[in-house]
Amino acid sequence: YVDVEHGTDEVLLGTTTSTTGGWDYQLTASNIAAIGQGSKVVRARATDQFGNSQSTDSIVSIQTLAPNVQIGSVGNNRSVSTSPSGFTMSGTAQPNLMVSIRFGSNLLGQALANGSGQWSYTLTSTNLSLIGQGSDKTITASQTDAVGNIGTSSPFIFTVDTLPPTVSITSIGGIDATVSSDSNDQTVVGTAEAGSSVSIKFGAITLGTATANANGVWTYTLTSNNLSTIGQGSGKSITASQRDAAGNTGSSNTFSFSVDTVAPAIAINSIGGKDGKITLGLNDQIIRSEEHTSELQSRQYLV
Repeated sequence: YVDVEHGTDEVLLGTTTSTTGGWDYQLTASNIAAIGQGSKVVRARATDQFGNSQSTDSIVSIQTLAPNVQIGSVGNNRSVSTSPSGFTMSGTAQPNLMVSIRFGSNLLGQALANGSGQWSYTLTSTNLSLIGQGSDKTITASQTDAVGNIGTSSPFIFTVDTLPPTVSITSIGGIDATVSSDSNDQTVVGTAEAGSSVSIKFGAITLGTATANANGVWTYTLTSNNLSTIGQGSGKSITASQRDAAGNTGSSNTFSFSVDTVAPAIAINSIGGKDGKITLGLNDQIIRSEEHTSELQSRQYLV
């Protein structure tokens, strides 16, 4: 029979027999726990029927522990979006070995853990098409070490929301799309996600912000400073943009309109003729002006 022992202190692991000159012994989980991980000495001691024994030592390497692989983050606060770093996931693993990232049984890609065991992976458009939009998505990361042990992380739950919010401008300056000195003509109206903040811009200049109500409708009243920035005339255009809770930004189409807030100029040139007196004479009863003369001449003011 053959005794298999651990180390020079001859701790017995188990016994096996041989009838053909060869022998083998299957280490148990308890044996491995007793031996421990790393480089170890194992001794085999053979004893014949007469009690004669002989032993030999062998140095073996025990490495049965799977790599510790973890996913630390996905996107921003467990949300994949179009915001900066919104497609990136990261975690830890055994240094200098590849990490495989999976969605169910589908391999999304691989990342190399650096010398400190840190790894990161950026989801591709193909990955996102496979995963789809919505909540309660799960991925795992796994790693195979040099001797074939496989470590797998716990499932990591996250949300995918990469669709930009829909925001629009529906009117500026009433039906004629002309901003005038009438206060009702200076209101911008549009739609967006309910409760969201909307930024109104003239080119790259932010004119102001508005909050969409529970029905998704928002309004903004142009200020005198806004009108000074935009200027008078036709062919003006503004846009509205919104950033949702996930960090996605949506922008409206440009909305074209005109600005005419300057009152028409008018002057009175004469009343009652050259002498400035109104008499019963017909010509003395006309108020003359440089602008809209024909209209004013049709009116007579009597005293």
